[in-house]
Amino acid sequence: MFFELNKDNGIPLYIQIESRLTHLIHQGILKPLERLPATRELSDQLNVHRNTVVQAYRELEVKGLVFSEIGRGTFVNKYIRPEAHRETFSTLTASAQFAYDGLYSDNWINPEDITMTAIENVVRTCQKPKDVIAFSSVVPDKHIFPLREFQNCTYHTIQKYGVDLLEMGDTQGFRPFLEYLPKFFVRRGMTVHSDDIVIVSGIQQGIDLISRLLLNPGDTVITEELTYRGSLRIFRSLGVNVIGIPTDRDGMRIDLLETILERQKIKMIYTIPTFQNPTGTVMPLERRKQLLELARRYQIPIIEDQYANELRLDGEEVLPLAALDKTGQVIVLGSFSKILFHGIRLGWVVAPNKGFFNKLCYAKRITDWQNNYLIQGAILEFCERGYFDKYLKKKLKILKERRDAMYEASRNYFPEEVFYERACGGLFEWAELPPELNAYELLMETRQRGVLFTPKRFFSAHADEDNGMRLGFVSYEPAKIEEGIRILGEHLKHALAVQSNTIPVSENIAPVI
Repeated sequence: MFFELNKDNGIPLYIQIESRLTHLIHQGILKPLERLPATRELSDQLNVHRNTVVQAYRELEVKGLVFSEIGRGTFVNKYIRPEAHRETFSTLTASAQFAYDGLYSDNWINPEDITMTAIENVVRTCQKPKDVIAFSSVVPDKHIFPLREFQNCTYHTIQKYGVDLLEMGDTQGFRPFLEYLPKFFVRRGMTVHSDDIVIVSGIQQGIDLISRLLLNPGDTVITEELTYRGSLRIFRSLGVNVIGIPTDRDGMRIDLLETILERQKIKMIYTIPTFQNPTGTVMPLERRKQLLELARRYQIPIIEDQYANELRLDGEEVLPLAALDKTGQVIVLGSFSKILFHGIRLGWVVAPNKGFFNKLCYAKRITDWQNNYLIQGAILEFCERGYFDKYLKKKLKILKERRDAMYEASRNYFPEEVFYERACGGLFEWAELPPELNAYELLMETRQRGVLFTPKRFFSAHADEDNGMRLGFVSYEPAKIEEGIRILGEHLKHALAVQSNTIPVSENIAPVI
């Protein structure tokens, strides 16, 4: 602990120390029952006599802010509560704050529509009350995580590799983990060399690095019309134009893509061909070949997002674009976040083109040098001991049960005007609403009854429609899923009745507050 003392202003030093500590206690920085530094320790840090600190502590004790226990130290009183109005940088008056306006780069003045921020604030699911059914979440029930097995793997990794895990290492990644990943990719039908892989902090960092290497302000990128929100944020932060290609049941429509490519210069194609986020579609093999052929003809790199390829629940596997690519034109993004643990933020970029690969490593080195070796080693041990396959088998069984529960509940409770299909994999069901309904307005109503989902507008490259919703089924048991879908169904029927001027009398529809 250090703070400046003024030895020339005539105020006794012990009073200055007492005043500063009082301020820290009232601001909640020093918390109830937190131990203050020992008097000798603080006197050394402040370069004052120990008795000065002792006297300051006595003043605090007289005020009832702290208490002392012989042999243990001095502690903040447990009954002290921080002041309701804390003086922080955010609460200073506008005239007192440093003005950053006018200093932001052009693309960060208004990085996102305020409506999107509002939607995210509503559907964010990291810390939701237990009584909220958040279909906006795609985070698995934490009770199914194999925590004990992962703890054992972390321990054995430290035993095996020792202090090397804590040293500065290779930007590319932890070498034993890199050597293992090609075996992992075999299950996806891909032949990959360890020297083509860079470890990143999840798919979003991979998109960011690739985009910074390939895109200039004013360039144009192709995505699906509805796509991963994180990718859209990155593209727009770089001043890049985004064209969203409409999709059907088989993913991105290649006929419409070809029309765009004939008329306009495109710098990059970003696509999620397997369990597309948010629609859940799977691009069939023939269409994947057509996409590759178009990209070759127009010399456009494809970024293939393989966020959840292992989570197939029905049907046959379809080869990734990268497995069909023979020229190094496809760059692969993948992660353990959605198929294993969401919080570990461990992903990869596979880039077979050596020129691009070298620049990618350099870009990664500029950003954060390397990813956590301990996590890479622990995941390696987890996979090699067979825990990953065991967990995946359990997770797929649970996902299938919850997917079926959501589909059956949708059949029972959704009006016939709503279109949905049984998801063949992934983490969510997509529901298309009639054009006259607005998903965001529906969300504002259903949240009053504790049900959340993610509206179509949140994923849209153009944000011109909002008649759809993504419903995650991974987080809740079947009974909870049925309850949430029932509530959604009631509000959907009510909204359609309002549109047709035949409002039913229902005590179940709570008023919007």
